[in-house]
Amino acid sequence: MMEPRPIDLEEVRKEILRELSLRRRWATFLVWFSALIGFLVSRIFVILFPETHLIVFGYHIHHFYYGLVLILLAGAISITYRGLLLVRLSCVLYGLGLGILIDELGLLLTWGNYWAEVTYTIFAVFTILSIALMFLPDFLGKK
Repeated sequence: MMEPRPIDLEEVRKEILRELSLRRRWATFLVWFSALIGFLVSRIFVILFPETHLIVFGYHIHHFYYGLVLILLAGAISITYRGLLLVRLSCVLYGLGLGILIDELGLLLTWGNYWAEVTYTIFAVFTILSIALMFLPDFLGKK
């Protein structure tokens, strides 16, 4: 008969940290990729349908607010529910909302220039930070 092998707590700790690291990367990737999709779909929609506007009680509702609602929904899901599927859903909703919100930032920051270069700069900085977050564990783990 084989003797039971003692549990190596250090090995368990390393495995847990590795799993968390992988999940964090997937979460960051899902947010970034969803933001890219949200940003591109917003831009394409404005190019294809430039005169389409949502007017509610005389107020022009910019898609900035659609993004804000998606971000709020993602936050509500992430603090209310548990489970890998819901974590992924909240990452996707957060990313889509962030992409839509970033798309509208140029318009808001320049008081009306939707095609302002600052929008692309903000999205580029967001992309660089996302990539850095995805690979940060690799840099921290190396001595």
